[in-house]
Amino acid sequence: MKSRNILTALLAGLLFTACNDTTPEPLWHSVSRYYQPDANDTSHIARLRRSFYANTGSYLLLTDTIRHDSVGVDMYGRTVYDTERLDLNYNIGTSNLSYDKQTYTLLSDTAEIRQAVDFVSEFVAPHFTGLARPYMYLVVRNIFTQRVGGGTTASYALSGQRGLAVACDYILQRERTQAQKQNLANRMISVMLSRVTSDNIERFADFKAVSNGYYDVTWSNYGSDRNSVLRGMGFIAPSSATPGSTPSVEYDLSLYADAVQNQDSARFALTYGAWPKCMRKYNIMRRRLPELGYVK
Repeated sequence: MKSRNILTALLAGLLFTACNDTTPEPLWHSVSRYYQPDANDTSHIARLRRSFYANTGSYLLLTDTIRHDSVGVDMYGRTVYDTERLDLNYNIGTSNLSYDKQTYTLLSDTAEIRQAVDFVSEFVAPHFTGLARPYMYLVVRNIFTQRVGGGTTASYALSGQRGLAVACDYILQRERTQAQKQNLANRMISVMLSRVTSDNIERFADFKAVSNGYYDVTWSNYGSDRNSVLRGMGFIAPSSATPGSTPSVEYDLSLYADAVQNQDSARFALTYGAWPKCMRKYNIMRRRLPELGYVK
């Protein structure tokens, strides 16, 4: 009986603590605070970031360090920090882990930041609203990916569940024409559209049904004319990962999203008009992207 009384007292104490108004809120109570400037920050960059959010609905980051909070001192009196950096490879709910590492060259001064952000605001962000809108944009000078197997590649853009990272070195090197800026923006938009379709794959059941049973198979088993075989199945390109195979659903979605972005229906029909499945999937994608919030 004595032990039961002690347990009851402990539970009551825990309940009181949980309900006590003076209990500190957990650090993760509002994740968005890590993506926006401090409320007391009145600097030019802070005002720029608030303005970007007001105009686009997406947060603006200029560094991949999301938080760097002091959490106390160690036994030697040195300050200990809880640091979190943006990992675009991390996806909640997936078992497909990537061990590639991204590094970023940050923008060096206010003039560069202003120029790069103006570019994103004018050429990229207006194309994404609703479900297509990224939670945040990371705007930097360069993006590099260090591969696990060796080697480093540079990218114009990378996407993840947290948002879109864009590299603006090309427009900062020297004055670029509107056409050159648009060409760079189109590459960034294509990367984000691939993310939009893969994150909303459940909304493309009718698209997938057109080529159902043909995904991730060896196309050579169906004949010798590669293009005819693929297009007859409803594909506009083979797998990018496995030579001689048809694409995955995710890659197929990205290919058609890219086609809708860069080709009107008349131009697409010049190449694929003789293939009903290709036209059907193109038209589904053409309707679905605006429903998700893509603005061409």
